[in-house]
Amino acid sequence: MATTDTRADRSAGAPDGGSALVVVLLLGVLLTAVGTSTALVADIETMVASNHRDALGVRYAAEGAADFVVQELALLADWTPVLNGASRSVLAGPLVLPRSSGGTAVDAAGLTSSLQQDSYGSGVWAANTPRWRLFAHGVPGADLPFAGLSGDAFALVWVADDITESDGDPSTDDNGVVVVRARAMGPRRSQADVQVVVARVAPGIVRRVSMRLVP
Repeated sequence: MATTDTRADRSAGAPDGGSALVVVLLLGVLLTAVGTSTALVADIETMVASNHRDALGVRYAAEGAADFVVQELALLADWTPVLNGASRSVLAGPLVLPRSSGGTAVDAAGLTSSLQQDSYGSGVWAANTPRWRLFAHGVPGADLPFAGLSGDAFALVWVADDITESDGDPSTDDNGVVVVRARAMGPRRSQADVQVVVARVAPGIVRRVSMRLVP
């Protein structure tokens, strides 16, 4: 009887095998969750960094394209041919996004129509309502003679008469002031718009009246 009691006592004091298995399984689940969370955080950080890089790339591309067009305008004695479509920029690449940005065709006419509606759709200036004219388009990193611009972004640049004109003809410049709008589109649908008001100071010299990023 004494031997039997000792074995019973030892059996009662031994760990439960089922409980130990549960603990091991829970520990495995916990470690898996921690690993998954760490991988998810790393993926999110990578995505945020990529989006930030894309945002900077399209912004610099838009600013570079706008600056280039402003330089072109400074060399023109008359801006009326720009407003009526008779004069075009040397930035005239194919209307196709870079492969890294999708490689699809760019609907320039549709984008111009949308821009017109968003900017001046109310038509409160009646006959003097400015009309955007597409002046330049292409990949700044490939089609412009500037180093450092993104080859992944596609830019379009429009020019319009300013709202202070009162000649009743938005395709004619009478006061030496025009508005330049540059839009760059890049990977993951990144986009940036820059708008510059340009005034002629003297032949060959222009002044940026204002420059701003457009939301």
